[in-house]
Amino acid sequence: MHFITCFDENWLENQRRFFGFVECPRDDGKAVYLSSHTRTFGYFVELERALQAVRRNEMDLHECLYTWCVVEHLPEGIHPMGADLDALGSNEHWFRWDYELRAWQSTSRPAELERVCGGFALG
Repeated sequence: MHFITCFDENWLENQRRFFGFVECPRDDGKAVYLSSHTRTFGYFVELERALQAVRRNEMDLHECLYTWCVVEHLPEGIHPMGADLDALGSNEHWFRWDYELRAWQSTSRPAELERVCGGFALG
């Protein structure tokens, strides 16, 4: 299955903080993370159909909220994304919302997610 998941900018900022790309502000000794949003909108059996849905912004995937989108292939199973670390990222197609064009544009996987094994649709 090819899952479509969208994220806002705060979600990516929280990844930067969690993985140490930027210093995480602290409040009373506790790490401060931003309120963020992520949503898996659905899935398609065929990759081309999932990519088409993103490119057309079907059902308003952007929702005036999300700036990042990933279409990823996940096989069935428990934590299936960790099964083949050599394939990390190879089954992902990333998009970023272009506010001028008002459309999703293909982009590469954010560097901040280098240590993340995928499975974004699973949370």
